Amino acid sequence: MGRYYDLPRDPTAIAPNVDYLLERDRFMCSPRGYEVSVRFVIARPQLMGMDLTQQVTNRFLAPQIPEAIWGKYFKRTKMHGIAEPDFLGRINGTMVCLTCAIHCHTLRAWQTGIYLETCVFKPDAVAGEPDPEPGVL
Repeated sequence: MGRYYDLPRDPTAIAPNVDYLLERDRFMCSPRGYEVSVRFVIARPQLMGMDLTQQVTNRFLAPQIPEAIWGKYFKRTKMHGIAEPDFLGRINGTMVCLTCAIHCHTLRAWQTGIYLETCVFKPDAVAGEPDPEPGVL
């Protein structure tokens, strides 16, 4: 994970960097400042005097996402992505979200500055609340 996010080797320096990346899901944003969203002004002369700012999200723009998918499926000539010509079409939003979930889980394993191998990928170890049982609110 350190090679993807340029984390330092010193464990005391890793923890604050990992916390920063996990805060507001910055790890999946563009590394240009890791801004989760930006506001910009839409310029149209006929609408002068009105507040024309728009909030745009930068989530899922991290170059680490396609880099991880490429490394897993396309890096070598006999890998799954190259062996199946139509595999590229299977890369969809679900795969991107799962890749981000794996990055989040791995960063959480580094949160103390020392990798915790016992960190298990289970619903209670990842962000979010589980769905309530049907009929229970």
